Amino acid sequence: MKAILRYTKPPHRPALFGVAGALFATLLLIGIVAAAGESLPRFVIAGAGGQTAAGNYRLLSAVGQPAAGTVQNGTKLCSGFVCGQGVSTTNTISGTLLAAVTINGPTGGPPGSYFFTAVISPANATPPITYLWDNGDGAVFSSRTLVSGTYRLVVTATNIAASAVVTDDLVVTVTGESGPSASCPNPLAGVTVSGPLTVTTGSTAAYAATITPTGATTPITYTWSPSPASGQGTPNATYSFPVSGGQPVAVTAQNCGASRGAEVTVNVSPSGGPSTPRYFIPYAPDQETT
Repeated sequence: MKAILRYTKPPHRPALFGVAGALFATLLLIGIVAAAGESLPRFVIAGAGGQTAAGNYRLLSAVGQPAAGTVQNGTKLCSGFVCGQGVSTTNTISGTLLAAVTINGPTGGPPGSYFFTAVISPANATPPITYLWDNGDGAVFSSRTLVSGTYRLVVTATNIAASAVVTDDLVVTVTGESGPSASCPNPLAGVTVSGPLTVTTGSTAAYAATITPTGATTPITYTWSPSPASGQGTPNATYSFPVSGGQPVAVTAQNCGASRGAEVTVNVSPSGGPSTPRYFIPYAPDQETT
């Protein structure tokens, strides 16, 4: 009996490699075309004082990506190999960067409540300004209830999409015990601030601190923050606000037995109305205005 031998042809490996290579190339092309963008700030420092110069930037997006645009004062740029084959755009941006921030408030006293404010420089830095205190407070002011001990307060202020980041710290030393004693029979129980809550830039406004009880043991010290135009250390202070927006006025009153604080927010509007004229431009379909 004769044995029959059968020959089986091996698979065509070059064809398999060709298919795999074509698939890989297709996926790579898709990745290049749809490459993710990155947000890059574009500011030019021009001299001292935190000033920034306006700059024009012509940006190109990749095929298949959205057109280049502005995201929080940064520009969305493509990272694919085919950048520049799509839509272009031109953006102009300018602003005033923060140069510094300073914590205003008492540096010590008896246990109780304390109020502190963050004062920025320059005052006309481009808003919005964001604040972050060491205890998590996110406003321009921070209130604390402190017992005996030493504390280090820290605040960080940023503006123009975090292009400027400034920080300050303040050490506060709290001593003594709260409550009545033979030498301090009437500790402070509270304090309130009164005064106008709506003013215009450049005008002068008066604010008063009223303590309870009215017969609290003297002497009583008053620390206003931010520092007023006049009246620091007294129950009456005057302020003049150079910029518009919500501005804090805080006071911390202290005597031998306690520390108490209060704060109000003053709505400051520009004096004389808008500084630039407003125009009405009629609109008609299929027309282009420049």
